[in-house]
Amino acid sequence: MTLEGLYPHKVKRIELVGHDCAYIDEGDERETGSTLVFLHGFSVNLTVFSRNTSYFSKKRRVVALDYPGYYLSEKDEWVSYNIPFMSDAVIELIEKLKLKYVILVGSSMGGAVAMETALKKQDLISSLVLAAPAGFSGRNRLLAALLPLQTKLFPREKIIKKMTTRLYDRVTTFTYDKKLPFLDKITAGYDEMVKRKDYELWINILLDMAREVLRADYRKRAGEIKIPTYILWGEKDEVLPPFGAKIAQKCMGNNISIQMLPDMGHLPFVEAPDLFNRKVDEFLKSEGL
Repeated sequence: MTLEGLYPHKVKRIELVGHDCAYIDEGDERETGSTLVFLHGFSVNLTVFSRNTSYFSKKRRVVALDYPGYYLSEKDEWVSYNIPFMSDAVIELIEKLKLKYVILVGSSMGGAVAMETALKKQDLISSLVLAAPAGFSGRNRLLAALLPLQTKLFPREKIIKKMTTRLYDRVTTFTYDKKLPFLDKITAGYDEMVKRKDYELWINILLDMAREVLRADYRKRAGEIKIPTYILWGEKDEVLPPFGAKIAQKCMGNNISIQMLPDMGHLPFVEAPDLFNRKVDEFLKSEGL
């Protein structure tokens, strides 16, 4: 098995923010006129949405991206990777593919990227669907400030080893069901990344993005987002506390709908894809999308 072999759809290439990036583009927008753009979280790739992209591509155009610096996309040791940079890549993707009536579907860090994109170019986006988005749960900004210090204090080899261990250890925190078979596909992605020449560079990029997620705070700016927004949050989320949904509701007011999901963790679209797909379908239809 290769990393490429884990991708369920044909992988295409596009240059975004100076990087040769991997993405998929499936389905047809002619039935609804809209396109779903899927934005993955901190340590995964676009394949985490495989059971959602396969479903929605039957009646909509579906695009999903490996961010610059992630998995099959190009990595650059001289670039400072952060959420605004990733949102610039998303904007360029939308513009280059000439996408219309775009619905951004963002998970965790991808939710923050989606909100950042909407704040920059709200005219390009019709709606947001956010699964446990970063930016509302008051993560530890002090820890974010200490991360760069850690990279200076410890040898490079130790940091790589520690981050690798943490990647694998965190997988069971993604879902309430700790034995979910799909989790093996996530670890398979890590297995393939470890073999690659750019693995250490990717780990350094993850350290940058970890700091970004920890300090992400959209509580003051989220109210500027005026497009319909649907947030789904697992009540058993171990990664980002579910009370973030209430904070989001307070910040975004009438533009937001909240769906709390009992007995689900951080990745509800993985844990219960049929339910997630149905809920998103219902929301989009209610908004005329």
